[in-house]
Amino acid sequence: MTIYDSAVLGFKSEIEGGHYSFLHNLIAVFLTCAFGATLLGSLEVLYLSKLLRKKPFGITLLIKTAIYLMFMLFFISIVTLYVYSSEINKPLLSRDVLKLYADFLFSARIVMTLIYWGIACMSALFILQVSDKFGQGVLISFLLGKYHRPKEDDRIFMFMDLKSSTTYAEKLGHVKYSQFIQDCFFDITDVIKMYP
Repeated sequence: MTIYDSAVLGFKSEIEGGHYSFLHNLIAVFLTCAFGATLLGSLEVLYLSKLLRKKPFGITLLIKTAIYLMFMLFFISIVTLYVYSSEINKPLLSRDVLKLYADFLFSARIVMTLIYWGIACMSALFILQVSDKFGQGVLISFLLGKYHRPKEDDRIFMFMDLKSSTTYAEKLGHVKYSQFIQDCFFDITDVIKMYP
């Protein structure tokens, strides 16, 4: 996006009289993206994936996309403030820098950037969610038509006997018992994945 913006602007500052440095802007964007991606990736692996694991597929996709876009807007804002500050050689939170930032925030450029990244995020998250819910390679196999051409496959099945399951089912009722079984599979899934 930085290279595209710079090419569109003719590698000049969009601010009249601003001192533009493509390399300086590229480094600032790269460092911010590296930090933001590390932070967001950590949040995804350590928190979001566990928090939203039991939520419906569509809800999870929308919540994660919204969180990703909020993070992106935050980091885009930091870079934009920094770039404007360095181009007009004024403090980061000076009135002139904040005015330029406000103009940017209400421009078609930021809307298009967020739409672009929203579609990119939702697509990537869709693929990750399908892999997480149905297993790796299932989406590609489905798209390539693997399931239309049956073939033999070696599989291992695990049978699990829950002690006194009939008693639990009678005490809890069918709805609560079903939720109980789902919780049981939820709890053992990570352990089973660690020991294939």
